[in-house]
Amino acid sequence: MSTEIPEPIATVTEYAISCLPETDRDRKHFTLFVRKSTGDLWRVCDRWGDRYDMHGKYVPAIDTNDEDLRRTTLMPLDKALEIAKRVAPTLTCNGKTVSDVLAAGGAR
Repeated sequence: MSTEIPEPIATVTEYAISCLPETDRDRKHFTLFVRKSTGDLWRVCDRWGDRYDMHGKYVPAIDTNDEDLRRTTLMPLDKALEIAKRVAPTLTCNGKTVSDVLAAGGAR
């Protein structure tokens, strides 16, 4: 008796949003992630697990133990992508902005 194995299914569970090119070594510091959560809901996160709510307000990971606050970070995919694209140009790391990194020569 042979069991037919179904065709593998590819599922998108994360999008990376950044203003820096993929080849830039600083990109990891200036990238947001839209990650699938439960059902059809998604979250906007940075690489440290901090989140952004439906208004683009920063929510530190330490605060995500608050269930009501956690719910404010769940949103439909289109809204999550909109928030991530709006916030990405404003990211800073170690006092540098996206503009600073781009002005320094882009991909390094």
